[in-house]
Amino acid sequence: MPFPPVPGAMPGSKATEGSVLLDVKGSSSSKPSAWERLRQNREAMTVVACLMFMACSATMLIVNKLVVKHFSTPVLVVFAQNLMACLIVVTVLFRSLHFGSRADAIRFAKVVPLMYAGMLCTSAIAQQFASLGLQIVIRNLAPLVTLPIERIFNEPIVTDVWTWASMFVILGGVILYVIESLGAAPYAVPAARHQDLDTLLLGVLLMVANMVLAIVERLYQRKMLTIVPVDVSKMGMVLLNNGVSLVPLSILIFPMEEWRPAKMEHWGTAGPHGSTWLDYTLLIISGVCGVAIGWTSMNAQQYVTATTMLLITNLNKVVVIIFGMMFLAEPDGPFAIAGCAVALGGGVWYALVRRSLGKKEAAKKAQATDTKKEPLRA
Repeated sequence: MPFPPVPGAMPGSKATEGSVLLDVKGSSSSKPSAWERLRQNREAMTVVACLMFMACSATMLIVNKLVVKHFSTPVLVVFAQNLMACLIVVTVLFRSLHFGSRADAIRFAKVVPLMYAGMLCTSAIAQQFASLGLQIVIRNLAPLVTLPIERIFNEPIVTDVWTWASMFVILGGVILYVIESLGAAPYAVPAARHQDLDTLLLGVLLMVANMVLAIVERLYQRKMLTIVPVDVSKMGMVLLNNGVSLVPLSILIFPMEEWRPAKMEHWGTAGPHGSTWLDYTLLIISGVCGVAIGWTSMNAQQYVTATTMLLITNLNKVVVIIFGMMFLAEPDGPFAIAGCAVALGGGVWYALVRRSLGKKEAAKKAQATDTKKEPLRA
């Protein structure tokens, strides 16, 4: 029995059994799809890229804290995460790999992965000495550290009095949080929720070192993405970052003495300190997040400056702070809550100031360009 004509089929067209012909050359083809319109809107793509990175960053921070706290070997944890990231990229995401030039790949691999390894290690080690809340409020101080470094690598960043005022507000929030973390607040702080000065100072120094390494690493990445581009795909850069960093990480295991059996007992399943399926699941999640955060980080850097990139990573950390207060016995008194609120509020203020300055600078450049294009009058 012959099939009825396919609706919309042109006379003489070869409509086969079960096929449906689509009018792909109709008037609707002239309209771009929603995804195409989104990609053409730079402001929308900036928001999407930053939100993706922020979500991965928050998840990574919580899971990393739990994983490092359990396994107690931060360098081995980072090594395992980077190894998992390499395996995921070469198996699941291999179609996204592209190395157009050996020279470009070597140029990228000589510096960036070393900074990447240092950044991950300082962050993982700091997990043992700094609470989630302290890490978040300290990282909001990133502009005080990164602005001078960014001036060295890029063109000078325009600042004004409000830029510096917002950063000093963030500093005030950090001081409030540190006061309670030391148990020096004018009210009783449970012993389980504060730490001694030496431990806290070590955590702060590790976080500062982490911020310095992070800004240098991201400035180099930004240079190779936009200023002097390398012919390597984003996933190729993720593979180089994680693969090459395995070399310095494997060396660092020995001075940290993480190869000793006493420190390896958490990696087995037997004994009182053995790991469960949940511990290994969290470790795997952290490895998957490592791939996601690497790609989303490099993707977002194409839309924002390195300083802004470091700051926006902390604007979604309220949930992380609440998680630490509720489940990890971190400081939760008035000074700690006020400190987090002030630091995050200062971060929002800083972001708004930077946006306003950026618009003013763009307007000045546009005006200067229009002036040059005006014909000379006799």
